[in-house]
Amino acid sequence: MKWDSEFREYRGRAASTVPGLQRIRYERGFSQSQLAALVGVSHFIIPRIEGGGRTSMETLGKLAAVLRVESLEELLHEDVGDECHAEQEGELVAT
Repeated sequence: MKWDSEFREYRGRAASTVPGLQRIRYERGFSQSQLAALVGVSHFIIPRIEGGGRTSMETLGKLAAVLRVESLEELLHEDVGDECHAEQEGELVAT
């Protein structure tokens, strides 16, 4: 997966916000509790992250793996996933 090499780039950062998490979680059909269990974190963590809280790079990597994202950018930037999907469908997206 592409995020694997990107993870090494972001790994030096202590923590990150994850603005794309809620959208991707909805797309994958997970509840907050289900995702927390699969990632191995407390059920309080996912709502905190979705609310703008920061998370460790370790948790970010686990989220990326469980959600099977193509790129960490999908998680780190809220609108990246929409652009990726539109490009796959051959549409031009104005940003």
